[in-house]
Amino acid sequence: MRRLLSVVALLGVALIVTTGTALAGGPVLVSKVNPYAGCKVGAAKGATNYLNAEVEPFLTYDPSSHSHLLSAWQQDRWTDGGAHGLVAGSSFDGGRSWNDSALPFSKCAPGGVNYERASDPGTAIGRDGNSYAIAISFDADSIRNAVVAATSPNGGRSWTNVVPIIQDVANPLTGDPFNDKELIFADPTRGRTAYAVWDRLEDVPGAGNRVRQPAGDMPALQSQSGAARPNTAAPAQAQLPAFTGPTFFSRTTDGGKTWQTARPIVKTGVNEQTIGNYMVIDPRTDRLYDFFDYITADGSSHLGFVTSTDRGDHWTKPTLFQDLRSVGVPHVRTGDIIPIPTIDRETGWLYIVWQDSRFSGGKYDEIAISRSTDGGRHWSEPQRVNQPTGQSAFTATVAVNSDGKVGVTYYQLQSYPRTYMTDYFMKVTSGRNLHFSDSEMVDAPFDMADAPVAGGFFVGDYEGLVAPGESFHPLYVTTNSGNTVNPTDVWTRSTQDNRD
Repeated sequence: MRRLLSVVALLGVALIVTTGTALAGGPVLVSKVNPYAGCKVGAAKGATNYLNAEVEPFLTYDPSSHSHLLSAWQQDRWTDGGAHGLVAGSSFDGGRSWNDSALPFSKCAPGGVNYERASDPGTAIGRDGNSYAIAISFDADSIRNAVVAATSPNGGRSWTNVVPIIQDVANPLTGDPFNDKELIFADPTRGRTAYAVWDRLEDVPGAGNRVRQPAGDMPALQSQSGAARPNTAAPAQAQLPAFTGPTFFSRTTDGGKTWQTARPIVKTGVNEQTIGNYMVIDPRTDRLYDFFDYITADGSSHLGFVTSTDRGDHWTKPTLFQDLRSVGVPHVRTGDIIPIPTIDRETGWLYIVWQDSRFSGGKYDEIAISRSTDGGRHWSEPQRVNQPTGQSAFTATVAVNSDGKVGVTYYQLQSYPRTYMTDYFMKVTSGRNLHFSDSEMVDAPFDMADAPVAGGFFVGDYEGLVAPGESFHPLYVTTNSGNTVNPTDVWTRSTQDNRD
């Protein structure tokens, strides 16, 4: 029934596409196998596991072979943080078919590291074809946690070089230090070189107090990966030591066999943090950009970045260039504090998308985009991407294809609060501009209320989108409405260029 609805819906919207780039074919199932279905570890008091629930996919492509795509997602999501483990999906025919493999980031995986859960999947492929994956790994009570990387010699079919980049034993009262929201990025100009970035929440004894909030309420006090802190049932006003949340960085130059000692590249003040660290690399100059959401002590969010011209040895001071005015989506956990950047590989122009309520006067979130044509010195005024319907749009992703067209994907509620029926849309510009087409529906509408509950109905803090050549490949999660045995799946589609 869901596939039939998909065909009907897609036929209904195809007539409104106005650019030369349109989605081709139908959705392709990516998450086919659950390698952790029999896993029994990772349980915690009061926690529920959503067996066969896949959430939060990440996608990358091979710069030397555009038909090779590599994805990863959380498998069997827990209500209080993380999943049984992560699964990788690899395609060697441009996304038409996929192979799934267990990633060695938890005890559930064969040969996996000695941690009970994993979260925050990331993948990368270097110019030499070396494939990378990364995760945060932790126990159910989050006392022990690590950032762990692995490599694949065969494009994602199997994994080796499982290396903890950083490992911590946290304070049993506060749960800090906790390493969170890590991603990995391959250098497009140097083989065997890749970079990892993440935020790290650390206690600051003697610097005042912070207030323990109910789990998931305040991102500056709660891991955005959803990892439960110990004693989350404590009274909301229990006083805890102040914290800080710098950006940490590490690099490999031997194809993932070893990693440099992790170190901070963005230092934050007391009760401040970065989150959503995401790198883009200019292939013309090899300049590294690390973008993030900088959350200040008053709880406000700001888009910022730092740059490096020597492969991460030295970094500039942070530049904060725009306020992030998200109000979130009631009862839905979204990418509300996770901005996503990208770069035009031909021009070096930078783009960034995020959730923002400025277009609705602070009533609800929509999708904003801004562009810099001078390396981040100046940015365009935020522009709304989604069609204004009076409903929330959220969890956007952006990519630029070889023609300089900008593609953006995002979710949008149909008629909240009466229902949680949700569409997944894509919009593409007509060229190197910010003139977007009408929205094209990527998949059939689905009921967000059937998603796992993890700080709200949850399909991921981010989704996937890449543009290896002229085509775009969105990677996303939808619910299988009413199916409690298989609540969610990961899907992909691709575009074709219709200019001829």
